[in-house]
Amino acid sequence: MRGREARARGSLVLDGHEINFYNCSVRIVREGLAGLERRDVLNPLFDRDGAVKAILSFEGEIGDLLLDQEVFGGVGNIIKNEALFLARIHPQSLSRAIPPGKAQELVEGVIGFSRAFLERRRRGRRLRPILRIYRTRSCPSCGSRVVRMRHGSRGRISFLCPSCQELYR
Repeated sequence: MRGREARARGSLVLDGHEINFYNCSVRIVREGLAGLERRDVLNPLFDRDGAVKAILSFEGEIGDLLLDQEVFGGVGNIIKNEALFLARIHPQSLSRAIPPGKAQELVEGVIGFSRAFLERRRRGRRLRPILRIYRTRSCPSCGSRVVRMRHGSRGRISFLCPSCQELYR
């Protein structure tokens, strides 16, 4: 826990190197890793069709579903916000009300932005240049004021443009 006051949720020590996890969820997987690659949005075996089907059948808000690691493994709050903005979908939209074509567009946006996010992190570059909506004040598309809100069962913060992002009900 070097340099942190908070208590780590998980730690790994390998060959004298320490990795601590603070802002994450931890789950013990006893049944093995089979099938996890189909849930990892950056894995070539990611189940795109399954993700679209999950969107079209989920009863809650799309903002909650995108953070479900059983469906969209690796997606966090920044990726959620950016992918929804790119697909022009309001985070409070009822998932099952999203049109199939929009659901497909959202899945592709999640994958594409996740790749860009990872590439910048790997190179030690700042994320700010690729962020369009997250922690911004005005919409880069229309200039409207960006709204910041907590919502959904997870109570996570979303940034959205009420003019550009459609609310599906």
